[in-house]
Amino acid sequence: MELTPMERQVAEHLVDTITSLSNCGKVHYEDETILDLGEMSDEYDSENEEIDEDEPTGVEISEEVGDLILLSLLFLLRRNYNQFASKLREKPSYFLWCVTLIIKLIGWSKEEYVLRTNHLKSDTDGYLNDNDIPVRTKSRPEMLRGTPHRHLSQHAPDDIMNEMNKYIESITIPRYGGQTINNNLLLRGPSALEFTGADGIFLPNIEDNTKITHGEVAHIHSNDGSFHMILHPNDTKLLIGKQWGELFPLAGLNFMGFRLPDTYTLIYAPQNEIDVKIWKKILNACIKYNQEYKKQLH
Repeated sequence: MELTPMERQVAEHLVDTITSLSNCGKVHYEDETILDLGEMSDEYDSENEEIDEDEPTGVEISEEVGDLILLSLLFLLRRNYNQFASKLREKPSYFLWCVTLIIKLIGWSKEEYVLRTNHLKSDTDGYLNDNDIPVRTKSRPEMLRGTPHRHLSQHAPDDIMNEMNKYIESITIPRYGGQTINNNLLLRGPSALEFTGADGIFLPNIEDNTKITHGEVAHIHSNDGSFHMILHPNDTKLLIGKQWGELFPLAGLNFMGFRLPDTYTLIYAPQNEIDVKIWKKILNACIKYNQEYKKQLH
């Protein structure tokens, strides 16, 4: 049976459409094909009107798509938080996770950012010298650079952690608040800066408006053995250069009156007895620097 020109045109159009769909491509109709079906057109239109009454409107489809996008976004965010929290030994809050996302987005979590030292300047000598601090034998640990600022590898062994805590107890007394008679005393108590919990070392008799740290000079992270310390600028340069530490990503940040010192530094967790001896030198240098700084304020 021979096809009429109109039937041939319809057949070719259907073949092109089916071929496009089978290739999962988008169908672009450049030419409009008009079929004259005579009396059948009225019957088709009436049936089509009945079908249209049951079909969802464009607004309804948009709402469904919006809900789907929102659910997908919430799923991705939840998965990102779980991946973030699974790397840590503590469970941080969603607020700290959001801050970490912002830090990463800005680029402050990059290694080159936390290892920069060109902005650290001082006219006075530090409390450590080149002979005190050898180059760290291990490579830098894998780090989470955000809030919290933590090791993801090279955690301190339990016996090393015990030795560090004993040393801190030997040079401090419990911090209960109020004034102390001896300005040379060191106090220990919950950190004022660590949101996930840590034991801090404080200078006594610090006025609340003196420094945002409220006299806190250092604190230990009990889950990995690393330390945040406020150090002399030259000591910070020395320790970063010899791979013993890195800057906190928010060091030097001034936000709504909240400012962390430029030399707010993370010291990597000691791995053995030799590292502990060096860690003690670093901590003592931190204490001496902050004690001298306090004297200058008064």
